[in-house]
Amino acid sequence: MAYPVPTKLKLLEITNCRKLEFLAHEMIPKFAELETLNISCSCDSLRSFPLGLFPELRDLSIRSCVNLESLSFEAVDGKISHLKSLSVFGCKNLRSFPIQLHAFIELRELRISALPNLESVAEGGLPLNLKVFEVCYCDKLKHSEKWKLEQSFLRQFSIGGRGSEDLFGTLLEEKRLPTTLNNLYIYGLPSLKSLDGKGLQHLTSLKRLQIHCCDNLEFLPKEGLPISLSFLSIERCSSLKKRYQNKRGDDWSKIAGIPCIQIDGKVMK
Repeated sequence: MAYPVPTKLKLLEITNCRKLEFLAHEMIPKFAELETLNISCSCDSLRSFPLGLFPELRDLSIRSCVNLESLSFEAVDGKISHLKSLSVFGCKNLRSFPIQLHAFIELRELRISALPNLESVAEGGLPLNLKVFEVCYCDKLKHSEKWKLEQSFLRQFSIGGRGSEDLFGTLLEEKRLPTTLNNLYIYGLPSLKSLDGKGLQHLTSLKRLQIHCCDNLEFLPKEGLPISLSFLSIERCSSLKKRYQNKRGDDWSKIAGIPCIQIDGKVMK
């Protein structure tokens, strides 16, 4: 049975519909005003998602589309994308993002997680106006100079998940994170043993540093943390906890100048 599709639909959510065929091209005009699209555990036949076919789309979330291999960009009638938020989680066969991702000039938030085969995310460069970038459990993803991340106006960067240690290390050591960064969240990196001090000192606008579930990280950089830092959170990092929880120890003096410090949920100052 077919149902008529409202021509002024703004929000569409598709959940647990694995046998559902994704929109045919003749249906696209009916979604010309669609602003929010959420696809979760659905459309198993979908192998490439055509980002450019929804000219008014602002928010797109794709979760657990098991056969999705790529996101493609096909501009319709020369219209630019108005996409502001893009989240892609749990698509195990996804290998690449569109080279033209930099053309999404209104994109502010990019979140990618549990994409074990993703190798390329922005070979044409990331959007300069990107504000939030989150990377988690993307084992094969390597940094590329083509990202031009250091040229962006990024405010928040989160990275986590086993396998992301090398990516994070490269970003710090090569000073690829932009100086506009306010919030850095590091979590679930079991092999992380050190932080590049010069790379952190480079982040002159950093206000919040959160380090969670990095059990092998034994100490903070000897060079110290950025003087701009106003909040430090350490959670489930046993080595760091032992080293910095004693307010009378020498190590505490290295972070004592930070206005707010929280260790395993306890506010230390």
